[in-house]
Amino acid sequence: MAVETRERLFACWQNLYPCKTEEFDQFWNWLKDCKEAKFQDVTALPAGWFQDGTAYVAYVDHFAKDFTSFTERLDYLQELGVDIIWLLPCLDSPMVDQGFDICDFEKVRPSLQGEDGDQAFDKFLSRASELGIRVIFDVTVNHCSNEHPWFKEAASSRDSAKRDWFFWSDTEERFSKARLLFKGMVSSNWEKSEETGQYYFHRFYPCQPDLNYQNPQVLKAMLEVFANWRRRGVSGFRLDAVPFIWKDEGTDCENRPRAHTIIKLFRAALDYLTPNTLMLAEACQPPKEVVQFFGKGDECHGAYHFPMMPMIYLALARQDGECIKEVLKPEITPPIPEDCQWFTFLRCHDELTLEMVTPEQRQEIHSHFCHDEKWNFRCGEGISARLFDLCKGNLDQVLLAFSLLFTLPGTPIIYYGDELALFNDEAFFEEKSKETGFKDSRFFVRGKIKWDEMDKELLVKDSLPARTHAALSEMIEKRKANKSLTRGKLDFPESPAFAIKRSFQGETVLALHNLNDSTIEVPLAEQNTELYSKGAKVAAGTVTLAPYGFCWLT
Repeated sequence: MAVETRERLFACWQNLYPCKTEEFDQFWNWLKDCKEAKFQDVTALPAGWFQDGTAYVAYVDHFAKDFTSFTERLDYLQELGVDIIWLLPCLDSPMVDQGFDICDFEKVRPSLQGEDGDQAFDKFLSRASELGIRVIFDVTVNHCSNEHPWFKEAASSRDSAKRDWFFWSDTEERFSKARLLFKGMVSSNWEKSEETGQYYFHRFYPCQPDLNYQNPQVLKAMLEVFANWRRRGVSGFRLDAVPFIWKDEGTDCENRPRAHTIIKLFRAALDYLTPNTLMLAEACQPPKEVVQFFGKGDECHGAYHFPMMPMIYLALARQDGECIKEVLKPEITPPIPEDCQWFTFLRCHDELTLEMVTPEQRQEIHSHFCHDEKWNFRCGEGISARLFDLCKGNLDQVLLAFSLLFTLPGTPIIYYGDELALFNDEAFFEEKSKETGFKDSRFFVRGKIKWDEMDKELLVKDSLPARTHAALSEMIEKRKANKSLTRGKLDFPESPAFAIKRSFQGETVLALHNLNDSTIEVPLAEQNTELYSKGAKVAAGTVTLAPYGFCWLT
């Protein structure tokens, strides 16, 4: 394996750094030493472990206070049915951008550590493992904080040894074709550094200077980050902003060929240290471009299917599921390697993303779901609102949306609090706007769960949080018990309802969805057994679906 790995790594290295063979030898020796010294007692993860799971994404301090209190809530997540926890940024940060501005890649943010200090995170990982829950978290591979020692050293002098860990220019004209990602919040991708009078490059906020992977020391430093956290028990990493990690002058600096070479190198190195460590690409691009991040099964294991999210809402708005069928056609969503997986959601931690729909579709979704102009994100390219706000508190519509998510292909992700019917947090928005100086609409959806209140609500069976939680828990349980829903072939049978059929090794589940606000009857061609339903009545040869009702049949 070592010989094969060395060959894979060397091929990548030659593509990235063709004249730096000696540096490769040093890199390879470091990697071998790392495996021998640190990974002999690390158990490899099973292949495809993430394909059958249900993920839950949360900010540590918004879901709980810290890792000590989060550990106490792990039983709650196991009972919900969650087997993957995706932690939003938890590494040390000045918190200008909710932790996506990391100032120390090797340390959990002190405010999150809890009673046991740094050991609190290890106890959290240990307890999660006992409960059959694997943990992944964010690593901002594209940038760091301007408070990171790497950048401070680089900015201190034009002669700094770390100067070329970042991009510098005397003007703002370099990389002129790179689009502005935070339209309405920043006016340039360049920020002037007072220490040296030069500008540094950033794709996001000025506090997040981009790392320069043209320097192999940057690549090695990031791989060290992955290795150290995997050894502690983290099962995978969400590679934040991964399409932007390689810059070529005269291009838009997105999804460049050498960005994929870097990912191949990361994958080969991690496979060597400990196989099946999840690499999850955060690439907010059309699926036909995102599939490139899977490579030939030698890049990322997973990636987000961003267009699926708005198409679910468009289907609800139109009361017609054809747009979902359309986005899953091979010409839009090409096939992916068998051991890879799409990750799907009803809304990501940022917003209901509308970047990859047509202007007409964007306006249509806006008119149906953006009920307050304050929710507008990136000049119309998204809606920052919680699921229950988008659906005006209609539980039937919310559960219908979840049924679509759970029966369509991909590993579903639940955004923290959606299982508890949380609404937008206006107070949190105002607080964070004052604190950061940015009127960032995403603050509406990043509020804290008030567990003192919520624990009481969950004891009242007819409360909205209790009903939502119970329905999702049962839905997850049924999905987990039926491989056809996690790995099955997809078909869309003709039906008065929006029908999704999943088949795997002789097992079949037929999911019928009433996207209409009126009752419909669906004839059944064969004898079926009811697996799970809401707002459905199954009789001989017929399923009656109430408005927004659904039914899973075997």
